[in-house]
Amino acid sequence: MSLLLYVVVAVVVVVVVVVVVVVVLVVVVVVVVVVVVMVVVVVVVIVVVALVVGIVVVVVVVVVVVVVVLVVVVVVVVIVVVVVVVVVVVVIIHDVEQTLRKRRKIPGLLPSRRRQFWCHKGFHA
Repeated sequence: MSLLLYVVVAVVVVVVVVVVVVVVLVVVVVVVVVVVVMVVVVVVVIVVVALVVGIVVVVVVVVVVVVVVLVVVVVVVVIVVVVVVVVVVVVIIHDVEQTLRKRRKIPGLLPSRRRQFWCHKGFHA
């Protein structure tokens, strides 16, 4: 296989990885927005009910705990997704690089070619 084909494959792999990263980030942003909207709605409902009933302290503690747990979950999910994507990209790039290095033939480095070159110049190896 030619070097150009490997370059094309590497470019396609990088483009696919970038598209996957963008899609994953968009999904994460959408999930975060939905979670934030749900938390706001729940907080508003709980505060209205608490004002009517009169147990504000308990409701505030519950809301704070729920919000903290949701934020921690979202942060952990984002970190895991980013780490997985980075590992996949690094592995793919390393694989393509190793393949290109193995397939590249440099005639000047082969012993038989070196002998031919020096013999042609008048030296005998």
